Amino acid sequence: MINICVTINGKRKYFPTDLKATAENYDFDKNIFIAPKGEVERNNALLRKQFNEFDQAIFYLLQRNIPLSFENIQNRLKGSELIEFADYAKKMLFETRKQIAFKTYQQNDYCINMVANYAPDLGLSEINTKWLSRFKAYMELKGLKPNSVATVFRIVRKYVKMAIADGIIQDNPFQSFSVGNSKKADIQYLDEKELLAFESLLSANLESKLQNTLIHFLHSCYTGLRAVDQRRFNPDEHLENDFIVMQMQKTGLQVRVPINEKAKALQAMFNQKLKQSHSRIADDLKEICAKAGINKHITFNCSRHTFAIHSLIKGVPLEVVSKWLGHTSVTMTQNYAKVVDSLSHKEMKKWNMEENEFLKITIVGKNGKYQANVFLEGKEFDFPLEEESPTLLKSKLMMKLADWFN
Repeated sequence: MINICVTINGKRKYFPTDLKATAENYDFDKNIFIAPKGEVERNNALLRKQFNEFDQAIFYLLQRNIPLSFENIQNRLKGSELIEFADYAKKMLFETRKQIAFKTYQQNDYCINMVANYAPDLGLSEINTKWLSRFKAYMELKGLKPNSVATVFRIVRKYVKMAIADGIIQDNPFQSFSVGNSKKADIQYLDEKELLAFESLLSANLESKLQNTLIHFLHSCYTGLRAVDQRRFNPDEHLENDFIVMQMQKTGLQVRVPINEKAKALQAMFNQKLKQSHSRIADDLKEICAKAGINKHITFNCSRHTFAIHSLIKGVPLEVVSKWLGHTSVTMTQNYAKVVDSLSHKEMKKWNMEENEFLKITIVGKNGKYQANVFLEGKEFDFPLEEESPTLLKSKLMMKLADWFN
């Protein structure tokens, strides 16, 4: 019997054919039949056909970035119907679409399409560690940042686990492949001064599109609602005895958030719903920041961060803030507590400044007018001050100097 030998990475496997040959009727150097005369042409045509099938199977796998393995070659030769990753993932995404936020749906759809663009017709069973490594290199070459790469892999892994649960595949390639840890980005929020700057724009005669985005953004700053829930919020439907009572779309949990006076005032200003497009909201917030003199990259989610951090600063217990935000675990809320701890540590430096050997402040006064003599790093400065109590003046000056150091 004639076998076709395939070598991959130094390993060989022999695939049997239906043709038989002997030393008398086959030229093993040229790989052709030479006898018997009546069957030479037919046998050589059949042999060429089988060689071509192997070539086509290998070309098919290489063209689609499918791992080149003996198993995949054999499956392709058999014409096995593979369940494609993209088809399966899109089917599962469609079936669960009502259980997830629209933004999550878009993110999943984007990642599935990225896999399909890189490896069209990729079968679920064809995903292994080698393929994952090549796909990672592909994403890095496209300029995706580590966090984005990790997000794509987490979504791919989710559908691989679904396929295992459905009995479509048995092995999980992610068990021996490291997705990598996402680097947590700094939490962006508005401090007290920035929040006041945003509020001041409510009476600045902004164009209607900016005014509407500003009202909804500030309402979220005082309630902690996500954008998806802020869009759904209806005072007639979701207010009960000065509480916002609604089911979070992302987690499905019901929250009860007490309404403060600022949130009430903003609700009275509602005219239009919040825009659906995240990009349009982002553009509006960029313009609003510019008008408020704030040099920060602000997204709508920053309003939720602002609510959480200011609530903790004001002394609201962590567990209460967690319930207001609709978090499934207090651990998620602790990320905001870390920001508050950092701010507290920063403020504590102001108590230590007067003891600094490089700094000395003296308040002198005459005829109700005061002057600060500041000795800083070997140099002496005089600052005329307004008529106030010496203790208050010294405290204010210390605060200004602390800002310089920060």
